Amino acid sequence: MIHVLILFTASTVAIVAVRHLIRTRVKPVDQWSLDVQIPESFGQYDKELLASTSKEHLRESDYQAILEYLLMGIDAYRSPHHARIIYPGVSGSRGSVIEGLEGYARTAPLLATWVASGRPETVSLPNGNPFNLKKHLLHGLKAGTQPESPEYWGDITDLDQRIVEAADIGLVLWLLKDQLHTELTGRQLDQALSWISQINGKQIYGGNWLLFRIIVNAVLRDFGWEGLERDIADDYREFKSFYVGEGWFTDGMGGAIDYYNVWQMQYMLFWLDRIAPSTDPDFLNGVFSEFASNYQYFIGTEGIPIFGRSCCYRLAAATPLIIMAHRSPASWSSIARRALETTWLYFIKHGALRSGGISQGYHGDDEDLLENYSGRASPFWSLRSLALAFLLPPDHEFWCGEPGSLPVEKADYRISVGSINATVIGEKATGDITVAFNSRNKDSRNRPGPPPFRRMSVLRRQLQRLLKRPLRIENYEAKYQQPEYYSAKPFFEQSTDSPTPGNRRCAP
Repeated sequence: MIHVLILFTASTVAIVAVRHLIRTRVKPVDQWSLDVQIPESFGQYDKELLASTSKEHLRESDYQAILEYLLMGIDAYRSPHHARIIYPGVSGSRGSVIEGLEGYARTAPLLATWVASGRPETVSLPNGNPFNLKKHLLHGLKAGTQPESPEYWGDITDLDQRIVEAADIGLVLWLLKDQLHTELTGRQLDQALSWISQINGKQIYGGNWLLFRIIVNAVLRDFGWEGLERDIADDYREFKSFYVGEGWFTDGMGGAIDYYNVWQMQYMLFWLDRIAPSTDPDFLNGVFSEFASNYQYFIGTEGIPIFGRSCCYRLAAATPLIIMAHRSPASWSSIARRALETTWLYFIKHGALRSGGISQGYHGDDEDLLENYSGRASPFWSLRSLALAFLLPPDHEFWCGEPGSLPVEKADYRISVGSINATVIGEKATGDITVAFNSRNKDSRNRPGPPPFRRMSVLRRQLQRLLKRPLRIENYEAKYQQPEYYSAKPFFEQSTDSPTPGNRRCAP
């Protein structure tokens, strides 16, 4: 009887899947079921990395060891011409070409800042093999931007994920600018710049996507391209209109407040100020300093009070404080160093690094936490904190001084952040941090509890496999509408309408 029921259920799911495909004309994701083989050696390297980071403090050499571990992953999963890196894991909705591009683009700034800071271009990996960071970057740039290449990233179209990745490609070009004229032919450099320039004239989603176009056009202008001033000014003016004060932005007019402020808005504005320092220096100085002044209370030794989408970028949590270490070293280097090490130590301990890459979740792999657009290499925005740290040269106070203490390590606190109508509460004894959204607390008095985090059912997972497309639940209410968010118990653990455990290994 049970076998009959299972067969009936499977048949029903298959019929629903076929009807869905016919009705919506949605195509399966390219190479949805691609099974990327993990080299057996990573079992040992994972253990060694965990053992080497089981300590209270991390030195620069420890971060270099993390870089070498990540380079092992790049070396294992990159394509022959280095323009694509396809990691193990579950696919998003974009297809294998985009996921390969993401693998290159989201790791490349880390390698480029390492080289740009004057550190060695070649490092020795744990397996004894040399890895030349600059050659990897240049080979990928040439192969990815030349239409005749088998690893061409493709033309940029409206609302294209390539628009997102083009900004990181632009940053790599800018960081290596002084070397490109000798390392690339004139045609190859022109081809690379022309590829990122395709974002102009294309439809974008608005909000934080404006920053991708701003960065690309700022890079192009710095390379001598003309006629871009008005485009940059118009996009910047629109983005600036999303400002709500104290360093915080909404993601578009009337949009949500979330950690994109940490790993996108602050990060991209830092680069804009570097590439085009005359853009808006007084305003940006206030954005960086005011944000860091209140955001330092969000970071603890036991995680962060995460809320909003794209939790898989969590290792970038220290980015705004590292920005201040660049701008005001004497005041911010020690706390920025502590913020970097506590976030990396915590998340490594909880499964953030595995098989030479970054897991697809908050702690370990957890497909239910991913957005439908999130793919195998999406979590590598996590490297933005480490990229900005390595941009600081080895003799910088950030690396030469000792890590300081976070506010939550010093005393209890209740800090009001009026611009986002929130109160940040820290408890020294436990290290726990809570973000309470004041208006939501008032609205929630008659609610039975926080909005539940919903996980995919078995049938939904079967349908996803049959359709070969992600059908993850948006969970907007759980991510954005809870009255309080906790570092000790993230929103996806507070309540659930499914007994399915979180943070399990994702299966392709």
